[in-house]
Amino acid sequence: MAHLSPQRAAQIILTGVAKNKARVLVGVDAKVLDLVVRLTGSGYQRIFPIITGRLIPRPR
Repeated sequence: MAHLSPQRAAQIILTGVAKNKARVLVGVDAKVLDLVVRLTGSGYQRIFPIITGRLIPRPR
């Protein structure tokens, strides 16, 4: 997974604030989660554990 440097994240945030954006999404994970929430509304609370359960291996 690619990570943003703190400097790049700060640049994205400051640009969003300067443009008076209501939402400033930093990173792919934030964008994906935002999309899921927008598409499913409160239904994401039921869907998200299922998705993460498949993506994140359980400890044995």
